[in-house]
Formats: sequence, C-alpha cells, structure tokens
Amino acid sequence: YTEGVVVAPDGTLFFSMTAPGVIVSVNPGASSGEIWAHVPAANGHAIADDGTHIVMSSAGSILRLDNSGRVIDVVATQVADRWLIYPNDVTIDSHRGGYFITDSGYKTMPKTVPPDLQGRVYRVDANNGVREVADRLAYANGIALSRDGTQLYVGESVSGRIWRYAVKADGALGARDLFAEM
Repeated sequence: YTEGVVVAPDGTLFFSMTAPGVIVSVNPGASSGEIWAHVPAANGHAIADDGTHIVMSSAGSILRLDNSGRVIDVVATQVADRWLIYPNDVTIDSHRGGYFITDSGYKTMPKTVPPDLQGRVYRVDANNGVREVADRLAYANGIALSRDGTQLYVGESVSGRIWRYAVKADGALGARDLFAEM
C-alpha cells in the first residue's frame, strides 16, 4: 500500500511504500516511477521549506533526507525516555518553523478503542528539538495544520474521530475539541 504522497515544487511526486520500505518518485509527465530512497517502514512524508524531506519510519524513527534521498539525520527514536512506537504522519509548520508528527502508539491498529490510549502528537521545532504536545489518542494517524497555522487536526483511525487543537505561538497545543466523527 502507499502512504505519504507529496509533490515537490518542481512537480515531482513522491510516495512511500511501507512494507517494502521504499519511497518512489515520479517525474512530471512520466508514466512510472523509480525508487528514490530506501527507508525501513516508510510512511508519512512532507517536504520542509528548506527542501529537505521529513519521513516517518514506522520502524520507530523520524528521519530527514536530502533531495537525493540520502538520510542526513535521524531526528528522534525516542522522546523524553519514551520510544517512538509507530511514527505515522507529518505536517509542516511554516508559520513557526518545524513540524508536527503523529505516533500511532501501536504497531498494528487495534480493532476497537483500547482502554489504554497510546497515540501521541509530537512537535519538532526548527532546531530538531522534539516534545510531546498531545497524548491519549486512539491510533493517531493523519495530521494537518490549517493554512493560517492556528488549528491542528489529528485523525484517530480506530475511533473514526478527527480532533482539533488550537496551536499556541510557541507550538504548544490548547485543549482539543471534536471536529468530526465518522
């Protein structure tokens, strides 16, 4: 299956294939792609304002890749003595610099909402400092920041909910409210 579909400013499309651990690039006008990078359990993917690629490795790490697909930095494998379980998705914060990521909290998606919610949201600042900004999510998955950078939306795959958080000036999150339930 595919994940992490992004389009570079030049029109090149990238997508992750989690099971084989590759990221494929498709040039504008091409009918097929080629392997651009090898990343174990490649998942969510975004292109930062400086052109680096931020990739979630669901094997347990946040990675930065250069524009040739080479890993240039392992941003984190743990945060405050907590190992990343299943880094899933990422959204760039062009307003404050840095980005937000989801960690699903489980290696496989539970069939029902578990009693001990392990999903989390982390903020990575412009200097690659990582901190937890939200917890107690039922398989945190998709994540998106509003155009004006004031609202963060986080999808829970198990519950079918989308939570909305107000984003503070320092990137911390306010209380969450239920935005949608499917």
